[in-house]
Parts: sequence; C-alpha cells; structure tokens
Amino acid sequence: MSEQSGRADTLEERVTHLENELYQTQTTLHRLVVVLEMEFGKDFDGNGHVG
Repeated sequence: MSEQSGRADTLEERVTHLENELYQTQTTLHRLVVVLEMEFGKDFDGNGHVG
C-alpha cells in the first residue's frame, strides 16, 4: 500500500511539473506573439488588436 502511495506522489509531482512547464511555454509563446505583432503591425492571434 505504501508503494502505491509513493507512486501517486511521484505521479502528482510529475503532473505538477508538466503543468508548470506548460504554463511557462504558453507564457513564452504569448510574449513572442506580442513581440511579433508589434514588429510586423499585424494581428497574428486573432484577438482584434496588435500587441
């Protein structure tokens, strides 16, 4: 039983790590889109405005 509990903690930690990594990737992509929009003056993400 304790082995299963250890696996769950490890899995939770892995999921938390992946969620954090996904958040950082999304944040980086958003910043990149903003910079590209400002540089080219175009709305690349379709949100209705540049930047």
